[in-house]
Amino acid sequence: MADEQPAPSTPRPVSHRRWSPALVGAGILVLILVVFILQNGETREIRWLFFDAQAPQWLVILVSAVIGYLLGQLVEFSLKRRRRTRQAE
Repeated sequence: MADEQPAPSTPRPVSHRRWSPALVGAGILVLILVVFILQNGETREIRWLFFDAQAPQWLVILVSAVIGYLLGQLVEFSLKRRRRTRQAE
């Protein structure tokens, strides 16, 4: 047990993470979306093509936001794939 070394007395340096502008912007947009959802809780009639229903307005807002996000990701993926294909040629 004499071979044990004492724990270091100096603390390890803390790495400071920087907040990227994109992350801050996304956080602000999510906060705005949450406030907007909380302020629109009424039930509304929804009509889309051959579909009529009653739904809470917050649900329609949330579904629209998720669909918009997924479409953005799909477009970004498509553009990156096209760029990689052109670079490979």
